[in-house]
Amino acid sequence: MEEDSLLVKRVLNGDLEAYDHLVRKYMNRIYFLLYRMMGRTEDAKDLTQECFLRAYQHLASFQPDRRFSSWLYQIAIHLCYNESRKQKRKEVSLEAEPFVDRETPETVFIRKEDYLLYRKELDRLPENYRAVLLLRYHEGLSYQEISDVLEITVKVVRNYLYRAKKKLKKQFSTRAKEGKPDEMLV
Repeated sequence: MEEDSLLVKRVLNGDLEAYDHLVRKYMNRIYFLLYRMMGRTEDAKDLTQECFLRAYQHLASFQPDRRFSSWLYQIAIHLCYNESRKQKRKEVSLEAEPFVDRETPETVFIRKEDYLLYRKELDRLPENYRAVLLLRYHEGLSYQEISDVLEITVKVVRNYLYRAKKKLKKQFSTRAKEGKPDEMLV
């Protein structure tokens, strides 16, 4: 956190290499968050670039008492919300999802199938639930950090997280009871 604040100060004093360091440090985290939110490689790449451009343009408004990563996540989430309002969701592409090389074709297929099922159900969640779930379990943010990123109270974060998990559990159990888990792949 302190290192990031020092880098921000250097950038504000004209040191572009310091900003390059911040971009390299957070690029993958922001990209994968946006990929998980949007479900498309192209959207994630575009929004990642836009996120870092906006961060640079508004760097003077960064408050050093906050975590730089939380500030970046906040920009990324807002960009994601705006973009998803503009376009309808499209089918998920797995081209950016890495899989372990030493697996058999059968296990790779099952993992991809499981991922598709998970992704499909995740996409059915309201955006605010999906954002809280991804920030907590994929990005490892604390409740307070999520609260800061999304500009909601910690109580609301806990509520959204509870509801998101409950909805996912219900969606998966409904599919299992119907005996139609493959239906989600269509």
